[in-house]
Amino acid sequence: MGIYKFEEFLSHPAPGFRCSAAGDESKPSFLAKVRHELNLPASPEALAKVAELPEQVAKQLEDFYKRHNGFTLYQDILSEAAGIRLFGIEGWEAAAAAMREWYEDLGEDEDPDCIVDGLVIGEVPESGNYFVMPTRGPQIGKVFYTDHDGWYEGPFAENFDTFLLRLIEEPASLLSEELGC
Repeated sequence: MGIYKFEEFLSHPAPGFRCSAAGDESKPSFLAKVRHELNLPASPEALAKVAELPEQVAKQLEDFYKRHNGFTLYQDILSEAAGIRLFGIEGWEAAAAAMREWYEDLGEDEDPDCIVDGLVIGEVPESGNYFVMPTRGPQIGKVFYTDHDGWYEGPFAENFDTFLLRLIEEPASLLSEELGC
């Protein structure tokens, strides 16, 4: 269900944000135009990697990646700045390595939700913040947002479907308040 609402949202012909001066929300004075880019479907070879994941994770991702091998949301039309990126299957390993390197630098010893060895599916570009799905443990299949400033508080979404919906429900507050980058 979430994938269809997600695709419907992204089909808007002229996405953007009405912006006002900081501290003055009385009248928007600028329209920030953005675009969304949905990648082509994943290759059969890439989809084979999804099938190798634990069933609780693979079932959630398979339909989406058959349609789109990742995306970029809320990308400014005048620059490369973007709000959210979902990696193509081929990008998962490099993203996981980058996140693990950062996690080691934090010096955290505990990982009860199995985030460190989870599947890194996305990011807030240029932030060091990642979206991760644990592939084992008590939180398997949930989506977490790991913030480089404070690791994470709890699940960002209960599953991949609700993750997609959360990205489109209140994008202005999500980008400015919750994701903060």
